[in-house]
Formats: sequence, C-alpha cells, structure tokens
Amino acid sequence: MLIHLLLKLGFEAYKDFAKIVKHPEFNPNDVPLSLATIKKYRNDLPLLPYKNYTVSLNNRNTSSTSKPTSQAFIFPLKNILYRILSNPQLRNHMYFGPGIYHENKHELWHGDLWHKSPLFGSTKIKLNEGTVYI
Repeated sequence: MLIHLLLKLGFEAYKDFAKIVKHPEFNPNDVPLSLATIKKYRNDLPLLPYKNYTVSLNNRNTSSTSKPTSQAFIFPLKNILYRILSNPQLRNHMYFGPGIYHENKHELWHGDLWHKSPLFGSTKIKLNEGTVYI
C-alpha cells in the first residue's frame, strides 16, 4: 500500500513526505486513518479566501495529451499580508524601521527604495516621468 502511494506522489512530494516522517517530532498516531476525517478537518482550517478562473493554455510545445484549459487561483494580497503581520512568530523577525546604510546590501532595508520611503520623512519619490508628490 505504501509503495503504491509513493509511486503516485512524485519525486519532490516524496522528498517532502520523507522529511516529515523522519522528523523527530513526527507522531504516526496524529495521522488520520480515513479520507473522510481529513475532509472534516479541512473544513475547520483557517484557509485564505481565493478566486479561481479557468484559463486557456497555449498548446505550442506541449504534448498532444495536454488539456486546453487549466485552473488559475488568485489569493488577495491584502489577506496574505494581514495573515503574515498577525502572526507574532513571523512579526517578531520583521523590520519596520527606517533604511540602514550598509556597505554590503543584503537586506531590503539597505536599498535605496527603503531609504526614500515616505514613511520616514521624505515627501516625494522620483520616477522616470518626473516627480510624484505623496
């Protein structure tokens, strides 16, 4: 049964599955025994709202068995940002201060765009077309 499942998963999914099973905190007793139980849990999860659309696919350079359409899912950015900023485990590792001048620019707040942010006193941003006042 396990071999049959693993053959269906695919290589990347199998690597993820193996990491989970080998993790020291993995408890096999936490795995639901039936698909009906998983479906019941799914309805109680705090999932982000999304919109789905059917999109046409370009059939060039695809196999003859490819479907002409597929589903595209759009998650509102506002909901994603709200979820991230509401999570104290993530928020405590975020930086909300002014730009920092640094020789080795390896963080977003070391860059010029962060330094010129209107949140920290600048009243204008220069664009190619001219100056935009905020």
